[in-house]
Formats: sequence, structure tokens, C-alpha cells
Amino acid sequence: GLRVYSPKGELLQTLPLAIKPGAVCVAKDGAIFVAGDGKVLKLDATGKLLASAVSPVANEPVVITSEMEEMIKQSGRPIKEETENMKVNLERRRAEVTGLAVTEQDVFMAVGAPSDFSYRVYRFDHGLANPKLVVEKLRGCCGQMDIQTHAGKLWIPHNARHSVESRDRDGVQLTKFGKAG
Repeated sequence: GLRVYSPKGELLQTLPLAIKPGAVCVAKDGAIFVAGDGKVLKLDATGKLLASAVSPVANEPVVITSEMEEMIKQSGRPIKEETENMKVNLERRRAEVTGLAVTEQDVFMAVGAPSDFSYRVYRFDHGLANPKLVVEKLRGCCGQMDIQTHAGKLWIPHNARHSVESRDRDGVQLTKFGKAG
């Protein structure tokens, strides 16, 4: 479920969910967006389900690319066993949602890519329709890829590249800052 707390840290209510939540955000109008188990839900303040959608990668087939095969070969581990382990991990990742953010116009969802260990960001409308891939090949850290929004822009802490990126709603990079060290 989704727990609602007061500013003083008192539990006010628990909203039951049909999914195990992995990410949550709240729109200015009070709509609650929560994602997990390969789905995203839109709830009102009482927990009533207003809309739902399946993650765009939840049903994509897992494909071991030549890049991934090369990575397996370089590991020095048994190729067949390592390939099977990689497939299992990629299949599991398809249901995970690591980031969720909302603007007045859009809902953004960060998910693992089905064919490598990078991340993608998809954009939905507030009715959770019209998913569109807006950013791909992001490198997170420790199984996490967070996203935030501010002033209509998407902000991505691109951990593995030691930078923070600002992008427009279509994923076009506007600014970038940060460096290793």
C-alpha cells in the first residue's frame, strides 16, 4: 500500500494498492501517480483508481545483443550459464520502475531497458495514454535511475556519467553540468 503521513510524521492513512510500489509522485492537482510491477497507476487523494497503464517495456522481449555477448565473453565465466543469468536479470528488470515524475502536462517513467543494463524514460499524458520514448541509454547506479521535474523540464541525475541533465518534454538536452572527481 501507499502510506500517507502528516508533516509531523504521523500515519494518516494507508491506500491499498494492487501493485508493489517502486516509485511515487504527486501532481499539483493532487493526483497521485504510483508505479511498480510493470504498471503505473493514477489515483485520486482517496486512493480511487482513475487510470492505469502497463510499462512500455513490460512485455518487450529480452534480446541479448552482440554488445552484451561480448561483455559475457570478457567476463571469463561460462558463456551459456552467464547468458541465462543475464536473461533472467533483464526479464526481472522489465517490471521495475525506478523513477516517476510529473509536470502539469506529462508523466515521466524511468525503467530498465530490456536488452542491456541501461535505462529509458517514457512520457505519458495525465490519462496514462500515449507513451513515448524520450530518453534512452541512461546509466544509473546500483539498480537505480531517478528522475525529477521542475518548471516543465525533466531533470536526470545521470550518476554513472557524473552529471545532471535538464531536458525538454521530448527528451532534448537543454543543459548539463557536473564532472567526475
